[in-house]
Amino acid sequence: MRKISWRNLRRQSRKTKMTTFHRDLDFGNKYQEHYINTLTPRPTYLEVIPGNFKPFDFVADGVKYECKADRMAYKTGNICIEYESRGSPSGIETSEADFWVYMLVAPDGTVSDTYKIPTGVIKEEIAKKSYHRDIAGGDDWKNRLLLFNRNIFSAYRV
Repeated sequence: MRKISWRNLRRQSRKTKMTTFHRDLDFGNKYQEHYINTLTPRPTYLEVIPGNFKPFDFVADGVKYECKADRMAYKTGNICIEYESRGSPSGIETSEADFWVYMLVAPDGTVSDTYKIPTGVIKEEIAKKSYHRDIAGGDDWKNRLLLFNRNIFSAYRV
C-alpha cells in the first residue's frame, strides 16, 4: 500500500484550485468576448481592462461593463451576485461598472439568455432583500453570494 504524503496532497490541492480558477477565468473571458462581438452599434472606443481583480471588465464608448457567464444559472434559474471574498468587499460592492451583463450558458455552450442590468438596480434589489438565498461559494467556499430569481431582472433581458 502506498503511503500518502500530506504535503504533496496539499500541494496538489493548491494546483487543482489554481487550475480551476484559471479555467473559470478563461470561460468568463470567452463569453465576455462573445458579448463584445454582439454589441450594436459597434463601439467606436473599446478597452478591455486586464487583470483578475478590477473595478469593471471593459469600457465601450464611455460605458463600463462587468461581464458574467454562468453555467449553473441555466439549470437553477438563479442569478448569482458576489458581494464578499475572504471577508473583504468584492463583486457588486466594489464594482464601478455602469452595467452588469449576465449570460446564462447552456450545457452545449450556447448563451440561452443575456441580461444587461444597471448596477444601481442590482444594489436596489439587494437593499430590498429581493434575493432568496445568501450562500458561500467560489474558491475554497470563501466568497459570499446572493441568489436572485432571474425573473426579478426580466425587464433587462436583451
